[in-house]
Amino acid sequence: MEFQMKKISVIVPIYNVEKFLPQCLDSLLTQTLTELEIICVNDGSPDNCSKILDDYIKKDNRIIVINKKNEGVSVARNTGIKYASGEYISFVDPDDWVEADFYQNLYKVAKESQADIVGMGFCSVKNNKKKTLHSVKEIKTASTPEEKFKIFKMPSNNYVWNKIYKKDMIIKNELFFPIGMCYEDIIWSSQAMEFSNLAVMIPSVGYNYRHNNNSIVNTTYSDSKKLLDQSHAHKFQRSFMEKYKMKIKPNWDKKTKIRFLGSTIFKIMEAYDYKKIVYFLGLKLIEIKISKKR
Repeated sequence: MEFQMKKISVIVPIYNVEKFLPQCLDSLLTQTLTELEIICVNDGSPDNCSKILDDYIKKDNRIIVINKKNEGVSVARNTGIKYASGEYISFVDPDDWVEADFYQNLYKVAKESQADIVGMGFCSVKNNKKKTLHSVKEIKTASTPEEKFKIFKMPSNNYVWNKIYKKDMIIKNELFFPIGMCYEDIIWSSQAMEFSNLAVMIPSVGYNYRHNNNSIVNTTYSDSKKLLDQSHAHKFQRSFMEKYKMKIKPNWDKKTKIRFLGSTIFKIMEAYDYKKIVYFLGLKLIEIKISKKR
């Protein structure tokens, strides 16, 4: 039998998500585009994920399971990239899920446009309620880094999971995730915008991103570690934007002050994934942090 390359390799890094993993895998197995390989990288998960994966291997031979010691999401994704045989690569977080025509729509446009990156809109899901966070009304194409930032709404949205990427582009440029840090998507996504020849955003909403308080970032890393990595990632992205003379204003270091008689009485400090609200002459009376899953 002649070997047929899979159209898309879907990489799923797995750690401590037994509650959500079946819904994620079911959404991948029921895709209208069937020429997929689903690479599940079990990153030393301590819960029941191994048993779930064993059951799913028996259901469908498109599922490939790689068991490894726990080294973090970057190493897990990089491992998946090295195993991938598809024409395109995609990343799905194991507590999320995709609509049935997600990959059919992305792949169709990728082939028609010969783009290295094709993305679509996504929903935020919290307490079983969906809210569309990013979508477009018509197809948008981009060839420069700044245009790509704009159509994917970067640097606000540096997510890697609502897109497919040409594997040749990733391998040729040795585009791998930085190891051992949070906010790795910020660096990886910026580099993907640089290395790609053409990027396309299509007017569909197909990825469902679940707010999970027990995600690996929320439960594994300390606040000081997250803030340090966030600062490093933002410095990288700021330098990247300056390199290409982008006129986009980052929203992750915005400061809003309300002054009265020359004194600051109300200040809001916003970064990429948190907001601090400080009242009364700079004295920190209330601090509210609004975090996004990474």
